[in-house]
Amino acid sequence: SGCNGGGTSSSASSIQFLAAGESGTILISYDGINWLSESSGTTNQLNAVGYIKPWNKFLATGQNGTILSSVDGFNWVTESSNTRAGLYDFTYNAAANKLLIAGTNGIVMTSGDGVNWESQLATSNSVNLYSIAYNNGFIAVGTKSTILTSNNGSTWTSLQSPLQVFYSSVQYQQNKFITVGTGGAIATSTDGVLFERQISGTTADLHDVIYGNSQNIIIGAHGVILSSADM
Repeated sequence: SGCNGGGTSSSASSIQFLAAGESGTILISYDGINWLSESSGTTNQLNAVGYIKPWNKFLATGQNGTILSSVDGFNWVTESSNTRAGLYDFTYNAAANKLLIAGTNGIVMTSGDGVNWESQLATSNSVNLYSIAYNNGFIAVGTKSTILTSNNGSTWTSLQSPLQVFYSSVQYQQNKFITVGTGGAIATSTDGVLFERQISGTTADLHDVIYGNSQNIIIGAHGVILSSADM
């Protein structure tokens, strides 16, 4: 499939933003203002999309075990995951050349090339894992106050959660792991072992955390946006 709006002459390296969502939607943008729709080849909901620089390819994950890859951002190929689990956030460890995807039913998917995937049960199959991050070890979070840690991406250990919540996102930024979730939950860890509760000042469900302009930015329900320079 070509890029709508006559964008096929632009290179993948100039794509600055990607978005993915319902019914297999993939959007790309070169400036963050004008967006072009690409054909993903699936109608499954897509939950995450990003670029894996060492592999020179884009990756998208979604419901029903969906994993898509693209070398140019325009033409997408469905990879065989051999799972029907919902697949969400992913993270890449350059030292081990290993990419991990967080999934439902306690599943974590692992690959060293983005084509061949292995499924492992990281925790109880009653737990859905929605986000995963890496810094000298992996941290995965999800439902039932679940926070997991792994040094190698294969053997997982449960960590003590300071909150009884549903965690939706974890990121490593500003020398710490930051995880957010339901009811305004924020927990942070500098060592990837001990997580401490932070006061958010809101009871809104918090969905994602990013870093930009020297600020930790947290996005939540009902239009809630939180920012902190030193969370």
